[in-house]
Amino acid sequence: RPGWFESLKYFVSLHPHSEHHDDIPLPRHAPKATVEGECLVSSTQLPKHPEVQVASGKQFSSAGDFDGDDALSSKGEARPLSKHPVVKFREHLELRVDRLDTSLVAYVWGRKASMTSEAVTLIGRSLAPLHEFKFQRRPSTWGVFD
Repeated sequence: RPGWFESLKYFVSLHPHSEHHDDIPLPRHAPKATVEGECLVSSTQLPKHPEVQVASGKQFSSAGDFDGDDALSSKGEARPLSKHPVVKFREHLELRVDRLDTSLVAYVWGRKASMTSEAVTLIGRSLAPLHEFKFQRRPSTWGVFD
């Protein structure tokens, strides 16, 4: 979590690869800009609160019924909802390559900056096969794993 004097933004870098997913090395440094034929870099985006909130601490009985009392604190007050920020990248990015690789690796990076310093951290990655038609030319949601 950033302090009150820090900003936290995220960006994605997309890298075509043909190696097996276990053999793809993690990048040593975050790319700063798009390199034609090698990688794409998105613009930085601020995290936003999700449109759908899920209450924490929900319990279901063995019959599958929701036990609403568990969503209340011991004082009878509602517990706060789970707050995991969401970042949406809705950019049109193009990368021209000499050959079609088997997958596209998306690395998600977090950039925490203050007046005196900046730190970039690899959050996780996701892979998309480039030879499957269902992933081409349409928006998709990717899960990111560390």
